[in-house]
Amino acid sequence: MLISGDNSIYRKFGAVDAGVYFAHFVDGSSSLVDVKYHRATLDDLGNLMRFHAMEPVRFVRDKKTFKAMLETSKADNMPAKIFISDSAYVVITEGVVEEDKEKRYHCVEHGGCQSDVADLVKSVAKEMNPMVIHTTSADCVLNEIFSSEKSIRRRFIGTVKILDSKMLLDQLNPFLEELSQSIDPRDDLSEMTKYIFGSTEGERSKDLQIPLPDYGMDYM
Repeated sequence: MLISGDNSIYRKFGAVDAGVYFAHFVDGSSSLVDVKYHRATLDDLGNLMRFHAMEPVRFVRDKKTFKAMLETSKADNMPAKIFISDSAYVVITEGVVEEDKEKRYHCVEHGGCQSDVADLVKSVAKEMNPMVIHTTSADCVLNEIFSSEKSIRRRFIGTVKILDSKMLLDQLNPFLEELSQSIDPRDDLSEMTKYIFGSTEGERSKDLQIPLPDYGMDYM
């Protein structure tokens, strides 16, 4: 599987928009939640790793990687701040999300029990408002809590293409066996990519929507 930037060169080779992501708009001014939190430091390294391991979809990280993240303080290639409570952390940056032309704060990554993440986001949003929290299709609790008429389904920051569908399906077999529907392989690898991971370019009702992690703090 190839994950690339959003460049026309990759699209010429069949890379497509893939993944199912959401952007939810958080109004911190109306929140009654008040969680104690602070800006993360190297002293919080152990808890950051522990909370990250609780995420349903995540990149594999080691202590060295987390340390680099704290020292560089960047996310989605922009300056970012990491806030941590006793049970969760969030990564907040400033930027522009697709279909959002206003400058807002963005929660581009989070870790911990998702109900605790939600409380932390609401608390931070009181000081950093307005805020947008970005989620994947696997973030069921967060999507339920923050879903509103303003929520949008957004695209992956790059493009994706499956290079060998048979090999990928073999690797995914333990996961696929848990699904109720049968797998419908496609000869066209671009269409296969949309089918497996979901895509803003495809028919949502017919794809499997296997969640992909977003870039988050890994894109520095």
